Amino acid sequence: MVELARANPALLPRDLLLQRIERHAHTGLELADGFVDLARAEAQPFHAELLDLVELATQAIDNAWAQGRRKQVRLSLTTELEEAPCIGDRGLLARALANVVGNGLKYSPSGSELVCRITERHASWGVAIQDQGPGIAAEQQKQLFQPFHRLHRESHPEVHGVGLGLLLVRTTLQRHGGSVEIESAENEGCTVILVLPKPAAATLQSLSNAHLHDAP
Repeated sequence: MVELARANPALLPRDLLLQRIERHAHTGLELADGFVDLARAEAQPFHAELLDLVELATQAIDNAWAQGRRKQVRLSLTTELEEAPCIGDRGLLARALANVVGNGLKYSPSGSELVCRITERHASWGVAIQDQGPGIAAEQQKQLFQPFHRLHRESHPEVHGVGLGLLLVRTTLQRHGGSVEIESAENEGCTVILVLPKPAAATLQSLSNAHLHDAP
């Protein structure tokens, strides 16, 4: 690109050249960060501890508040649960939640709402992040977890990304014995549901005892 500008300066004005260089540099940094995050999700030591999904989801929504305000998207969390205990790695789960919330915000139109709902299932918890974006056709949903595959590239060229976020999320959930579900239809928004298993009562008791033992 730089060589082209030098050889034919009239073809690529300086401002446009700088914009393209900045965009490519930003994409390169995103790609590097994506690889690092994915490698961590796949292979970093698993620091299991007793966590509360209500707390983690609340933090994810709070952390995205500024981004939502810039886009004029309302963020909210709703649940009838006081807590949703699970066993997991705090850093990995926080990153997965941030990815899903951030991805939903990227495609949310101004004036819309992004809602996080936490529900109890038979043997698991469901953390659903629902946006009011363009939605995903059924035939495209199978491609969501393919690396470097980005939907809506043509319809939303302003949205940046490298196509590793949902793969990271699925990898993280699988390491926790959970899964990722997609509920969407074209032009009807998208709901990404993180499903995490409830811990066994004996495991909860053991971790609670260990916490009391370690407390000063």
